[in-house]
Formats: sequence, structure tokens, C-alpha cells
Amino acid sequence: MIKHKITVEQYLTVDEITQFVREISDEYEQINDLRKLAYIEKNINQLLKLGKQSGCEGVFGTGYPYYVLSSKSTFDFDENNNPKIHLKTLTKSGEIPIVQEQLRYNKELYELGLNYKKQKYHCHKCLSQEVLQNLKERCYVCTFIKKEVSPRKIINRLPDMDMWYVADDDKIQQLTTNIYDSMFKLNLYPSDISPMRTINDMVEIVESLRNGESPEHFLPIDVHVVGRNYLKGLIKQIPEVFNAAYKMNTIPYIPISPYSLRRGWEKKDSDPYNFVYDFLFSFSSMGLDPELTELVDDVRYEIATKYDFDYLLETVRRHSPLDERRLNQKELVAVLKRRIELWKNKGTSEMGGNAASPEGKQM
Repeated sequence: MIKHKITVEQYLTVDEITQFVREISDEYEQINDLRKLAYIEKNINQLLKLGKQSGCEGVFGTGYPYYVLSSKSTFDFDENNNPKIHLKTLTKSGEIPIVQEQLRYNKELYELGLNYKKQKYHCHKCLSQEVLQNLKERCYVCTFIKKEVSPRKIINRLPDMDMWYVADDDKIQQLTTNIYDSMFKLNLYPSDISPMRTINDMVEIVESLRNGESPEHFLPIDVHVVGRNYLKGLIKQIPEVFNAAYKMNTIPYIPISPYSLRRGWEKKDSDPYNFVYDFLFSFSSMGLDPELTELVDDVRYEIATKYDFDYLLETVRRHSPLDERRLNQKELVAVLKRRIELWKNKGTSEMGGNAASPEGKQM
């Protein structure tokens, strides 16, 4: 059980830091009742405030926890006209599933650390920097640490929240600037800006949840910005790409290259995400405009009614070895099946529907 935070001055061995991070991530994953749901809701509502920036045309989430959240989650607004989401899950119990693949992944890190038992962990000074150096470049040439237990591998074991913000195509730079200027005022931080703080914030988060309290800190965030027409074009491609992949027995693939906030805003054309995978597995709108919302509903309806569930499940499984292992968990397969069944009822496939303001304006 986690009892303390760590500091840059501490002497820690490689196996100690990997065990420490495993314990944090394991305990967070294993808290899966209404305390966890309320905390995730708190995080999403904070991220939605960033969607009020000038130039933002909508918001959607991908990854965990969105793939277990129900489209029957609803919106309203607080006294300051900030959007508030009230979450429900796709599980029968109403709780968030404990993802067994995450526990296996954490154990793998710990076991790697045991290979370097009693060796000093030399990465504290790099990890504690407020504006982190490029870890891919820094760790690649570093002679003090093996890549399999490098800071980047450590950070990847910690939970975070992915949120995408949609901009007018000619206002992407304006929106990225506005988000960056506002996020720190909302106490939102990317995990790789100050990983040591991220690790210690997670200690406080887990301790608070364990004690039945609402954590003061928010989860680390992974923020992306895409253009509206660019996003619209990708969604419109999905039926044709699916049809071709089905005939050829290949994985449907549409690359999406957002502006992503790391140390700064980076356009990663060389390392795009597979938009089809996210669209199937976890894409959750929290305020797209009516035209995009209708387009998403239409495409999802076509996919859900044209292809049987076993094929769609296999499509997600084939995305990566991680997804294949993750979807060996029957509870997560059942969640995905309920998610796709909802797509057959147009107008209910988006979480909370259209998050317009009380005056009828978009966020």
C-alpha cells in the first residue's frame, strides 16, 4: 500500500521506482466503484471547461475510460454556464470494469525492474524538470538507464485522460494557444511536462479515493486539436474504408494526425493514430455541432447494421497485441457489444448528445 511520496533527493533503485509506480497504477485501477466514477466525472468536467475557449467547435474523448461510458450520460450546466456531464457506464453493475490488461502491464514493468535490482535509478533529475526534455532523444543516448525502464516507459504506466478539441480549420493555432494559456489555470497538466509531480499527484489521488474523498489533483492529460473539416472528411471515409477492408480481410485504417500537446504543440504526421480504431472502440462526443453529430450517428448506424458484432470485435482486437489481450476479458467484450448495439438507435450514439449552452450555442 502506498504510504509516501517521493522526492528527487531520495536514493531509489530501479526495482524500487518500478514497484512504486506499479502500486500506484494498480490501486487506482482496482478502485472501480462510484468513487472512481465521480472522480472521472470531475476530470471530464474540468477538461470541458477548456472547450469554452474561443475557436473551439466541439470536444470528444478517446481511450480509457471512454470505452466503458454510456451514451446515456447526460449534460447540464452549472451556475457559471460551464457544461457538466453526469456519467453512467455500459456495465450491468454500473461500476467501471477493472481492466486486467492494465494490471498485467504494470506487473510487466515491475518484473523488468527486478532485472536491475539494487541499481540506482539515475533519472530523477530529468524526471523532475518542470519543462521536460525530449525523452525519446534524451533516453536514446543515455548510458545510465536501459530503455525498457526509462522515464518514458515509467510514465506510460500511469493513468491519464485523452481529450480532443475541434477547431475551425483556419483557427487551429489560435485554439492551441488558448488551451495552453488556460490549462494550467485549471490545474491541468500533461504527464510529460513534470513526471515527478505527476507520480506524486497520483499518490494523493489514490489515497483520497481510498479514503472516500474527492482528490484535489486531476489526472494527467493528453490533449489533441484537429480541424473541423479535416475531422468531417475522416468520418465520411469510414464506410468506404470499412467496405474495402472487409473484402480484402485487412484492418480498416484511416490515419489521423492531430496537434498534440507534449512539451509544446507537435504535429506528428510521421506517427498518426488509426482513427477507425478510436471511432469503433472509444470515440465519445461531448459537444460536436449538429452536422457532425448527425454524420457520426449515420456512419455508426451503417457500421452497426451492415457488419455483425464478431467482425467488429475482431477489427478492434487486430489493432494491436495489447487490444487482443485486453479484449480477452469478457466484461470488456460485453461493454463493446452494448456500445455498438446503441448505434442502431440513431440519436443515442453520442455521450450526452449535443452539449450546447443554455442559449443554444456550442461550447
